Amino acid sequence: MSKKRGFLPVPKDCPEHLANRRELLHHLRRWANIVYAQYGAPVYLCGSALRTDNENPRDWDIRVRLPSKVFTVRYGSPDEWWQEGQTGFWTQIRWRWVDDCRKQSERGAHYTGLNIDFEVLPPAFWRRYKNEPKLRIDTRRNRWNPTMSQ
Repeated sequence: MSKKRGFLPVPKDCPEHLANRRELLHHLRRWANIVYAQYGAPVYLCGSALRTDNENPRDWDIRVRLPSKVFTVRYGSPDEWWQEGQTGFWTQIRWRWVDDCRKQSERGAHYTGLNIDFEVLPPAFWRRYKNEPKLRIDTRRNRWNPTMSQ
């Protein structure tokens, strides 16, 4: 049994304003490891929490990109999921996704004390973060196979 104490390490590409908040980052990364274990995919902090001019964000955007096949098994077709979000005509596909995201947001808030906005996204919808800052916050490394992205 591990007897390690202290904080989880700060990611090397972590913005300084977050790196200086070791306890907060520790709780966020500890919860991200639990999320990784549940989804088997990297966990990212995205959005305004990464901006240096936003030291106290209203919420913390946590995103997980699932391969399309895994997303389909968990929720349903990514295309139908997106279409339902656009039209408002929700079926079990969208409701299953919403329920899962809400549940994870609540768990994240419990573990971290932060207002977590959690979403699981298929690869086609992950592209909106292509040019946006993101920080991988789980500590699992060398296990993600990017060829699984489709």
